[in-house]
Order: sequence, then C-alpha cells, then structure tokens
Amino acid sequence: MQMNETVSLRPMTPEMYHVYYREYQNDPDLFLDRTQCKPFIYTPEWTDAYIRRQVGRKRICLAVMIGDEIAGEIILKDIVPRRSATLSICMKNDRFKGRGYGTQAERLAIAYVFHSLDIPVLYADSIIPNLRSQHVLEKVGFRPLRTKGDFKYYRIEREEQEARRLLLVTCFEPFGGEETNASAQALALLPKRIGDWSILSFQLPVVFGRAGERCSALIDTIRPDAVLLLGQAGGREAVTPELIARNVRWGRIPDNAGNSPKGEPVIPGGEDALFATLPVEAVTEAIRAVGLPAELSADAGLYVCNDLYYSVLHALRGPAFADRPIPAAFVHVPSAQTLAPEQSARALAAAVAALP
Repeated sequence: MQMNETVSLRPMTPEMYHVYYREYQNDPDLFLDRTQCKPFIYTPEWTDAYIRRQVGRKRICLAVMIGDEIAGEIILKDIVPRRSATLSICMKNDRFKGRGYGTQAERLAIAYVFHSLDIPVLYADSIIPNLRSQHVLEKVGFRPLRTKGDFKYYRIEREEQEARRLLLVTCFEPFGGEETNASAQALALLPKRIGDWSILSFQLPVVFGRAGERCSALIDTIRPDAVLLLGQAGGREAVTPELIARNVRWGRIPDNAGNSPKGEPVIPGGEDALFATLPVEAVTEAIRAVGLPAELSADAGLYVCNDLYYSVLHALRGPAFADRPIPAAFVHVPSAQTLAPEQSARALAAAVAALP
C-alpha cells in the first residue's frame, strides 16, 4: 500500500502530547457500550497526569506522524526485554481513520519491536465490537490467540512474520505534475519477502532536505539490516543502480514544496561525493540475468533523488551506526511508459536476491 502522505513514527514528547490531545476525539469503537462515549475535553492538567502514568508504567509511546502532523499514538506496554510486549494504537480523530494510516503505522511498529528492541513476540487486543481494529491487526499479520470476556487477543511472532534480515525500501510520491511515480508502482508490486529478506516499504516526499531527514530518522528508529532507495528516472530506458551520490542540490524544476535550489550543498562541509555501500555492480548483473535492461550509473542527478541518497549515506557514516554499519544504495527505475511496473518490480526482486 502506498499513500500520498508519508507515515512515520517518532517518540512522543510531553509537548507533542499536548498538541495531540487538543484535537483528540473519543472513538465510540473503543467503548463496549457506545452510549458511554462522551466528548473528550482537553485540559493541560489531565494531559500531564496521563504523561506521568505512561512514564511510571515504563511504556514506550510513539507518535504516528502523517508528514509533520501528529495523527495518532502507539503504545508499547507490558514490556519484557527480549521476550514480549503488547501493542495498542489510537488515531487522533475521524480525519485519520479508514485511510490506511493505522495499518502502515502498525507495520512500522512491528518492525521497530522485532528489529530495534529485539523483542520476538508482540501481543495486541481489541474489544469484540471493534471489527475495524481486528481487521487491521489481522491484515498486518497478527493471529487470533483467544477470546476472553469482552476482548479478543492477538499474537505475532518475529520468526513467522519476518525473515532473518530486514530491508528498508523507499520510493517517492508523484512530482512534476504527474499522477504516479514509477518507483512507488514498482515497490507496491515487490514481494514482502525475498529470500531471507523481509521488505519494509516507505514512501517519501519529493522535497529537498525533508526526504533525507525522514528516511534517516526512520533508519535510526527501525535499524534495518540494509537500505534500498528507489526513484524514477523518466528519461532512462534501463534500471540504473547508482554508484555515487553528490553533495549538490539543483532543482531543474521546483520540488513538491516549491523549492528550487541552485548549487547549494546537501550537507555543508560534507565530502564532494559518497559511494554506494551495497554492491551495485552485482545488483546490475543480477537484473540483466533475469532478462531485464540494467546499466550501472554514476549520475543520480542533482534533484531530490540525489539529495536523499547523499543524506542517507552521510547519516549512515555517523557515530550512531559505528557499532552496526547499515549498507545502502539507490536504484532508478524508468517511467512506467518505458518499462512496465511489473517488469521494474521483477528487476528489483532480482536486485534484492543478489544482496549479500
């Protein structure tokens, strides 16, 4: 599933909680007796007390972000280190429900629990009348465990849900007045599991700086085993793994926020160029081996694709990843008119299978 808005998770701060609860609306589906659902009234005192309770119970609280807006809350509770935890989720109001945001947020939370917290078992529960919640839980891989009283209990295990390694694969939203982006179309068709890789997909905004910031923050949270960045190169006829990212921004057209930089650095003071840390030569050969066009490229352009690529490679060289390096590379796919999305997805599957 891909969306125009980017879904991400961030640690919930006290300031964020106050922003969140100012627009929060009680959800009747969270009440056994819907007539007991009363309008929620925000007060600073109630919110501060709520925050203290979460801290006292040693829960991990994550904000569900749609772009830069807080759309919901995920709580990880009953945490037993390296053994198990329990997940709960709540969206802020009706504006964020029924649009797939909660599903994507739960997928991100599962990856965070399994790979960053190294917890192999995750539980969840839902009151029996809340069929929407149960549908989402089952959609992301939770299995019904039992029904007791007014609740239905679920469980998901890392061994059955995830392969041995996690690969974060990103794509871009449409830009330049187009309705689709070939990278998003291809990623939507990519299997969720290839060999011993489990694929976590994430869509990024076509905005200088913002794409790199969001991707780097997600990498820092999820800690995948590798990162594969995707973009669309409309003028190319082959799938092109990129060898180099350059420390330059140049907007041949405005990005989706109207920015048109002309020669400024991606990272002031950074190296002129950074090289892929995944074997892009082997990836290129693997795509050719399945009969699809591929060419190794040393020019990712100077638009948002290159901006993202350089930002991520620079972030991954930082001290936060010194103890566990995470390799990354960028791959451009042609437009859907040049190479069908199904073919691009097959090329990417071959690329993933070739990763060490």
